[in-house]
Amino acid sequence: MLSAAHIQCTMEHTGLVRAFAPDPSVFQGEYLMEKLETTAGWSMPAPDEDWMQGHVHAVQDFIESAATGRSPRSDGRLGRDVVETIYTAYLSAAEGRRVEIRPRS
Repeated sequence: MLSAAHIQCTMEHTGLVRAFAPDPSVFQGEYLMEKLETTAGWSMPAPDEDWMQGHVHAVQDFIESAATGRSPRSDGRLGRDVVETIYTAYLSAAEGRRVEIRPRS
């Protein structure tokens, strides 16, 4: 019964569900999302966290690529590029300047 809560659903990848409870006892004992300190106030519960975060898809792709010999959809190069992009953004923000990412061959 949600007489003391509010729930909103959207069709977005992130923020699919938003929930509000004025007191932590409303959702006491319920898992809403990782690293949530309290269930009071607004939160963004993940209805199927592993699926929403892409874990199921990543494992499926790994198994299919290993079984069929095809290349995975993402590999170490993609991981390196993601880390480099994020680090460059942090560096740019910290130094207050534009930081170029050098092209790789």
